[in-house]
Amino acid sequence: MRRLTLRRLFLQCSLLAAILFVVVVVALKLGAVPVSLYGLGRDLISVLLHQTQALTSDYGMIIIEIRLPRILLAIVVGASLSVAGTSFQALLRNRWPIHTYSVCPVEQPSVPSSLSLSSRTSLCPFGFLCY
Repeated sequence: MRRLTLRRLFLQCSLLAAILFVVVVVALKLGAVPVSLYGLGRDLISVLLHQTQALTSDYGMIIIEIRLPRILLAIVVGASLSVAGTSFQALLRNRWPIHTYSVCPVEQPSVPSSLSLSSRTSLCPFGFLCY
């Protein structure tokens, strides 16, 4: 594994931010009511400039009051889930990357007990739902 330098960190963060921006624009554009990219950009710029009286179209209301809060909430929930997963791994001292394990953790004797604890706690509700 290569060392994480400041340049690589900046490159990775900027790449992830660009992907997030593209996903947000696509999520704002797609839906039951089609919105043009020009109308989407115009409405977002008018909101950024605090000119909400310029939002006379129904598209502006759909974008600003319905789609944008849902997208921002999805970003916040995803970020909080990633922080929760990272803190759960730090709490159980699971420092190995998860992609190095096989599908069945019983096959490897070197699997830490935190992975088996995580698997058991996630398997119990699934077992109760299937039963």
